Amino acid sequence: MILAVSIGSGPVRATPADGLDPQAAFEAGFNEGRSRFDRGEYLAAARRWSAAADALPEVAEHRDQRAGIYEYIADAYTRALAGSDNPQLLREAAGVLGRYCDGFVGAYGITASVEPVILKVRSDFDERLAYAVSPPGRRLTIGGAALIGGGALAASGAAVAGVRGHRLLREFDQQCSPGSKDETCTDLYTRSKRSNALFGAGLGFGAALLAAGVVLVVIGDTRRREGRRGVRLRPAFGGFVVAF
Repeated sequence: MILAVSIGSGPVRATPADGLDPQAAFEAGFNEGRSRFDRGEYLAAARRWSAAADALPEVAEHRDQRAGIYEYIADAYTRALAGSDNPQLLREAAGVLGRYCDGFVGAYGITASVEPVILKVRSDFDERLAYAVSPPGRRLTIGGAALIGGGALAASGAAVAGVRGHRLLREFDQQCSPGSKDETCTDLYTRSKRSNALFGAGLGFGAALLAAGVVLVVIGDTRRREGRRGVRLRPAFGGFVVAF
């Protein structure tokens, strides 16, 4: 009897046919997965073993067998995804190991210990998936582009204020004499000073935003190309850890 398993689109939950002993189904699936593993078909082996594991419920009687086969599954997925950042496959691998960990704790309690190698591989897949979906430096590049846009807008506003200030000052020179107390002259002078102040502030602020934006874009582009990792929190079984 062959358990149903999809090789092309990811693992499916296998259910032993009526009358087939779950232990026999598990052993048959394990042996078939081992044959595929030995042929170098690591992804197919991982999926076959995952289907075989589903034949046994997460109870104390099968605890060791399920833990053992999930170590094989973790190894097979690790080999299958060596050098690959395929988001679909990373999501599949992380999901298979994540469901096992969740089921293990649900069955034996929060104080129960999942095998460290399984936790490590699961965490690695979660981290790699996060990077595959959002490459290093992408947020920095987006933020830098936003700052550049804001800097350009501020510089444009400063230019408008500068032109207005120059025009008002020229009108003052044409219509008024120095020290004039005329209401129109006072208004022209005040407005010209205000526009010139806005020009200076806007120009300085815009230049600062442009400079900061360029720096962020350069850093983000460098991190994307070199795959550098920044300090961040990543999920781990039972909490969070700081990763570099």
